[in-house]
Amino acid sequence: MATKLKQMVIKELSLVDYGANVDSKITICKSMGTSYNPSADKEFKMSEDQVAKLNTQIAELTKQLGEVAVLKSKLSDAEMKASMTDEEKEHFNGLPEAEKKSFMAMDPEARKKSVKKRAIDDETVTIDGTVIKKSAIGSDMFAVIKSQQAALQAQREEVLKAAALVEMSELKKRADDEYKHLPGTVEAKAAILKGAKSMSAEASAALEAILKAAEKMAAEAYSTKGAKNGKTGDSGVNKSAASELEELAKEVAKNDKISYEKAYSQVIEKRSDLYTKFLSELAS
Repeated sequence: MATKLKQMVIKELSLVDYGANVDSKITICKSMGTSYNPSADKEFKMSEDQVAKLNTQIAELTKQLGEVAVLKSKLSDAEMKASMTDEEKEHFNGLPEAEKKSFMAMDPEARKKSVKKRAIDDETVTIDGTVIKKSAIGSDMFAVIKSQQAALQAQREEVLKAAALVEMSELKKRADDEYKHLPGTVEAKAAILKGAKSMSAEASAALEAILKAAEKMAAEAYSTKGAKNGKTGDSGVNKSAASELEELAKEVAKNDKISYEKAYSQVIEKRSDLYTKFLSELAS
């Protein structure tokens, strides 16, 4: 049976004849043996406070490990983004959150193919000269902008249409008031006046002078012939040129399903020879 030593003071413990580090402290550990059961010894039982403290330490370590994992994930994502080209970054920023992880998991070649395919399929809208890509701002935002752009475009077209109607109404009144003795319908003469607006200032002024001179001569001619109400009718001056222009305009309006005024403008633009003849006959 082993003897238990008590009340001993150890002044020196020599493992060698002469130690190289005389000031060192040495801790001696002695095994209790494999058959020892710590739970049977009251000295090795942990108190509730010790258990709670240990659990707190474990929870804190678990939290720190989770934070480390998040940091590692963020670092990996940052490194991946840094390796992307500018086109890939633009493509990535426009992806829905659910698709971003899949894109980052692709190898470089697969990412290039994905960007190329998206560029082919990508929708765009142009606002004030700026082209906006669907891939650059995301599907949801693009849908909102596209809808607003369509609504604005519809409003713009309605405004332009209304403005064109007002302009043509004013030109018809002017044609009837100022050039009522000239041959042709009010619509045809209004179309001529509208075409004059697209000319240079010098050409427009020259045309106005020709029309006014022709109107003066036509009025005098019909006054001499005793024309009823001062109207020209189809048998008036320059009937052939005016009639041909009107017939062509009516045909274009019918075939292209556009207004007579627009058709007449197209005719005088395409048949400049006939229009020149018409103006020449007016001036003669």
